[in-house]
Amino acid sequence: MKLSLGEVFRRSWAPCAIGAAAVGLLTLICVQFHTISSVAALLYMVIVVLVSLRGHFVPAIFVSLVAIGCLDYCFIKPGFRVVSTGALDLVALVAYLTTAIVITSLLAKVRKSLQELRLSEARLAEGERLSRTGSWTWNVSNQANVYWSAGHFRIFGFKPDKKPVPYQKALQRIHRDDLGIFEEHVNEAIQEKKEWEHTFRLVVPDEVPKHVRTIGRPVLDESGNLAEYVGTVMDVTEQHQSTATLEKALAEVKNLNAELTRTNEWLLQEIRKRQEAQEALRNVERQRATHLAKANEALRGCLDTLAEVPELDDFLGQVLASISRYLGAPFSTVRMLNDERNRLTVELVFREEVLLSPIEAGFPERWREVSPGEQYLTRYHDQPVTVTHMLDPESPMPKGLREYLVEIGIRTGLIVPLFSGGQMHGLLAFYFHEERDFDPEAIEIARALATQAGLAIHLTRLARTAKQSAVLEERNRLAGEIHDSLAQIFAGISMQLFASLEGLSVQDDDSRGYIERANELAHFGLAEARRSALSLRSDIIEDSGLVHALQMLVDRSNIPGRLRCNFSSKGFREEMLSLSAEQDLLRIAQEAISNALRHAKPTIVSVLLKGDPMLVTLEIRDNGLGTDRARLEAGEGLGIASMRDRAKQLGAQLDIRTASGLGTTVTLCLPLVVISER
Repeated sequence: MKLSLGEVFRRSWAPCAIGAAAVGLLTLICVQFHTISSVAALLYMVIVVLVSLRGHFVPAIFVSLVAIGCLDYCFIKPGFRVVSTGALDLVALVAYLTTAIVITSLLAKVRKSLQELRLSEARLAEGERLSRTGSWTWNVSNQANVYWSAGHFRIFGFKPDKKPVPYQKALQRIHRDDLGIFEEHVNEAIQEKKEWEHTFRLVVPDEVPKHVRTIGRPVLDESGNLAEYVGTVMDVTEQHQSTATLEKALAEVKNLNAELTRTNEWLLQEIRKRQEAQEALRNVERQRATHLAKANEALRGCLDTLAEVPELDDFLGQVLASISRYLGAPFSTVRMLNDERNRLTVELVFREEVLLSPIEAGFPERWREVSPGEQYLTRYHDQPVTVTHMLDPESPMPKGLREYLVEIGIRTGLIVPLFSGGQMHGLLAFYFHEERDFDPEAIEIARALATQAGLAIHLTRLARTAKQSAVLEERNRLAGEIHDSLAQIFAGISMQLFASLEGLSVQDDDSRGYIERANELAHFGLAEARRSALSLRSDIIEDSGLVHALQMLVDRSNIPGRLRCNFSSKGFREEMLSLSAEQDLLRIAQEAISNALRHAKPTIVSVLLKGDPMLVTLEIRDNGLGTDRARLEAGEGLGIASMRDRAKQLGAQLDIRTASGLGTTVTLCLPLVVISER
């Protein structure tokens, strides 16, 4: 750093004044004691050196000049005159001044070097303190500590001093367990003259044990002998603690890793177990889906059979086969209750994929028919499903029947009663060659199939009964029509022929008229008979359709010379109506034409069938006598009630317009929307 002239003056005036005063005082003393010039010069040089040691170069030069002046004035002859008496005196003064300057410069450098040395030592001490290190020198020959740094003192727990702690005293601070190993390492290093490094513990009073690491490098003399070791010592307690903590952490990590490994293995086992459980669940679901698919197929087969097979026995056979295939039963039977005889009779046997009669299957005659009151049947009646094992002596099955089943290889039976209206009307029995149990789902499906079968059987019986009732009702109606029309017509013919016979016996001219009227009645009766025969045909619609059936009805109603019937169709297509609806329209047309012929005596009857996208219309119009409103509303003997019932069942509107002498028009309007909903 450069200083200004003013700054140099401010820093130098005090030392200059003090130095000048010291030189002046010393001059007075030397003069009083008549000191020779050489002594005075030496004393002046001491003052110059002292000023120089204070660190001020400029004051030292100034004091040197003052000293030369005093020396020349007071001690060199002639005295008290500042003059040059000779060249020798001037050279001496210059030499003196040069010597003073040189000494001052050297002292300044020495002082600066000492300052730098002290600063370096201070930095080294601070570095040792911060790094917890120290340095040392140890003499090998006398085993004495030559040098210890301040850091070395601190590490060993001693107060820093200029002299190192004795070697034996320092050894006392080493942990007793580490001392022997330490000395072995030192002796080995001395013998091999090699560097050595060792870590040991120190026990310092009032402190926790320290972990210390020391490193030594051998120093050889000129002859190659080992003279001393120079080295460093480091306090590695924190590193050791960190290492211990790290080792502990590593141990914990290892333990945690082991625990995690065990946990992972457990999780893997759990995952495998869950996967196995899920796979088992999927297998169960697949089995269940398979069961349900089989059950659905069996149920659909039963329903399809119900729709396709008209006969009850054939239907029962198909149902028995479907359920047997679903359950995997090689042998099964169906018993049905005969209400007239009150016996449960084996109707069919399913064996090895073949439907057989009991006789064909070789079923024991003794067990083909049993009374519903048999004791073992009571147990079946009380349970929706019964599983029986043939080899179980507690089995409710009769001994003779059980022996027969065991003989043909049967081991397990599944018995399902058929109920309707709270009464058992049948029994399904499925038999298996192996001992087996049934899960609740399979039993429920079998029970559901049996229930559907029982319901279908019941509906089939009801349908058969209803069909028989409808046939009887239709026969009674036709019988009434035949009695009302044909019987009267034939009675009229008989009366006319009898009258003509009497006229012929007496030669009456009216006999011819009687015969003509009998002939007319015969034609009318023939038309009525044809219409009645057409009414008895139930397959006319199925074979030919509604249009052709109405055309046949009109053609058969014609009476030559008396009644002309016409039929026309506009826009009607057979697919517009169902078969049952077409049957009802044909019956209504028959009833309307029959009423007109019996009661109105028309000469023309017109039948019109119209169809459009929303409506089908049937119109029967005649030019007969008509009837009054009171008789029409009463509907006695006119078949009107029958026509209205059929129209109501179809959801159609029936309109009858008539008046005395103006003929009758019967109109039926059937919306196609109603047909689609039905």
